[in-house]
Amino acid sequence: MLSTDGDVLSNAVYRVLATFAGVVVAFIINQLVLPPNYEEKLFHTTNQVTDDLTRFIRVNLRKNSQHSLMRTDLKSIEQSIKEMKRLLSFLKDSEWQPFVRKRDHSFKRTLVVYRQFIRTTEAAYFLVRTLHESENVYNHFPEDLRILLRERLETLMSAHEQIILKWNGRVLPKDVNFIAYKSDLRKKFMHSFFNEASLESYLENDYGQSNAVIHLMSSVLEYEEQLQHLNKLISSFKTNHPENHSDIRSLH
Repeated sequence: MLSTDGDVLSNAVYRVLATFAGVVVAFIINQLVLPPNYEEKLFHTTNQVTDDLTRFIRVNLRKNSQHSLMRTDLKSIEQSIKEMKRLLSFLKDSEWQPFVRKRDHSFKRTLVVYRQFIRTTEAAYFLVRTLHESENVYNHFPEDLRILLRERLETLMSAHEQIILKWNGRVLPKDVNFIAYKSDLRKKFMHSFFNEASLESYLENDYGQSNAVIHLMSSVLEYEEQLQHLNKLISSFKTNHPENHSDIRSLH
């Protein structure tokens, strides 16, 4: 500990020098010895948020959610998505940091992939929120429509989980192709929802319930489209940059 005796100016100089030395040491450690791995943090955050979202989707589909607790969980997911965007910004800025190995073209494509990860996560979040807000409408769906929706979402969620494994190197680049539905199954899904939305019982009270059915269908389709685009980006990246192996070994 620095002595407080003696000249005040000398003590002030000593404290400034000590602070400056601490800043220099921290800078050297962060830049040369142990630089922060923003990609690893972003991947783990993405994986954790995806796990939470798929869990919440399944809870809502099985009508087991607690309304008040789900609102709190959704707010937590919002904060996690903001954290993902913050980490992506840090990862992007690391390209211009001094003393860092010069990034190649694959790094820019990595940023594109993570940006799409965030968009897909936002689509999944919007789906959970729509399911939560349309809980009453969903509970009055006929059994066959609820089964159709559950089967479709289970397929999409399984694809989402395997796409993450593909990015981590645990699934081959050409796998995870089953999320592309056949045209007849897609038509059946859309027709079922449109038929449900056009029921006279939904066309009361300014079409509120009918709109909720359409919003639910559109959120599912948006989630599917974002997943398909993410899958395409990752497959292309892994095919064109086979030498770029991920240093992220663990999933959590």
